[in-house]
Amino acid sequence: MGEEVSTIRQIQIATNRNTQQTEPSVLETLSTPSLQPTFPINTELLIAKGKKVYLDDGRLLKNVEVEQRFRTSPEALQLYQKGQSKYKMGDNYLFVGVLYLGGSAIMLGLADGDEDITMIGSIFAIASPIMFTAGFILKSSGKKHVQSAVNTYNRTNTTSNVEFDFGFTKNGIGLVMRF
Repeated sequence: MGEEVSTIRQIQIATNRNTQQTEPSVLETLSTPSLQPTFPINTELLIAKGKKVYLDDGRLLKNVEVEQRFRTSPEALQLYQKGQSKYKMGDNYLFVGVLYLGGSAIMLGLADGDEDITMIGSIFAIASPIMFTAGFILKSSGKKHVQSAVNTYNRTNTTSNVEFDFGFTKNGIGLVMRF
């Protein structure tokens, strides 16, 4: 609103030689960088389900495609990468939890009164639910980051900076749209 808009207008007067009357035909050239959108206006929305991102038509996007789309919004890209990292780390913790659970079952089953093996099996049995809990928390946090990234991307790329105002036009006063 407070921005000055500079417009260069060139009016070309065509002269009709037969009638000697002048008819104005307006050829407008807008050469203002402020009128150019800073990013393409995108009407397609993205949908996050877990760590996966879909187009609004249901097509699953690969991670590379998602990152390419998110390059227009650095905040969304950072949130997406952080979410993917946490989700993968959560998967790793869950895998280690399964290994600990299996290891504790094997060690406790083979202990036959050996205190050292029983103690190691017990430690694995205690560590297993801790790893499961950490894995689920990390996966949940990763999902939330991906959802937040998609929301940020959708909010950034589906809105436009269109401004309506009353102003001067070539025919007098009228509604002016600036973008």
